[in-house]
Amino acid sequence: MCKKTHNQLKFLQNNRKEGNTVSSPPKADALDEVSTAEALMKNKRIILEQSVLTVVIAYGLAAIARIFRSYYFEFIAGLNLAPGIDRVFLYLGHIWFLLAFVFFSWAVKDEAKYFFSGLKKKNWMLALLGAITGFLMMAICITAASVSGNIIIKPASGPIDVLPFILGAVAIFIQSTTEEIESRGFIFSRLYDKSGSAPYAIIMSALIFASTHMSKPGFGLVPILTITACGLVYALSYYYFGSLWFACFNHMMWNYTQDFLFGLPNSGTPSEFSLMNTTIRSSGFCYDETFGIEGSWFSFIVMSAAALIIFIVGRYCRNKKYTDFII
Repeated sequence: MCKKTHNQLKFLQNNRKEGNTVSSPPKADALDEVSTAEALMKNKRIILEQSVLTVVIAYGLAAIARIFRSYYFEFIAGLNLAPGIDRVFLYLGHIWFLLAFVFFSWAVKDEAKYFFSGLKKKNWMLALLGAITGFLMMAICITAASVSGNIIIKPASGPIDVLPFILGAVAIFIQSTTEEIESRGFIFSRLYDKSGSAPYAIIMSALIFASTHMSKPGFGLVPILTITACGLVYALSYYYFGSLWFACFNHMMWNYTQDFLFGLPNSGTPSEFSLMNTTIRSSGFCYDETFGIEGSWFSFIVMSAAALIIFIVGRYCRNKKYTDFII
């Protein structure tokens, strides 16, 4: 006889002797269930409060950085910079966001661990893998847009100035890394730390990342889905690989390829300087005239496939204990 059945019978026997009639013994864990329910409600409330605080901090720092960047843009607008160099200085505007994160990390020590911890452990294999996959993903999207007739690609005419392309790579790396520090380094890490739920932190950080592009020209349903899928790619890579280097270099090469190499809009921001001369003909399944590659259903499929691959590879490596090889 099991212990639970024995206790129930003993309880009934004792009550009968005392002249009491009961249909069943009281649940011994009733108070525990109430306490558990209260703890869960409290935990949910804490998670919600910390999630809101995370968004407020991230958006607040970004708002302050945008104020300084607006003055910076006014300054460089009067410099009459050469084509390509003006694009470099445009991307360098993200330095103001980086400075805001550095200052906040210095002022609030407890929050410093979230911003830059993903960059401390350098992994050049992950960086190289990120750069290669970022280029290939964009190349696949551009090829599809070209084959479908949405764009026409020709080599640029005239002499090529190499300097803007070199400086552009540096500037876009700064821009991409800054966005990764904010969206994955801070938002994802803080949400994961406060909630204890990786799926929650991954999905929420991806949605917040997509929301930061709302002011871009042509922003709509497909761009939301594509950039959210992009956020899933980078959050999953950080979660499984334990480093931001894959996301930083993948992000960089995705932007650099569509902007400096092919002259396509980066999230709706048009490019006027590139290695190739790309003519936009129409919108379609593989391209959006306003938002660019990232506004197409095809790019959403590519990003979703990349997220699925990282999820599968990450879980496989973790289950097989290959994490040390990756990290």
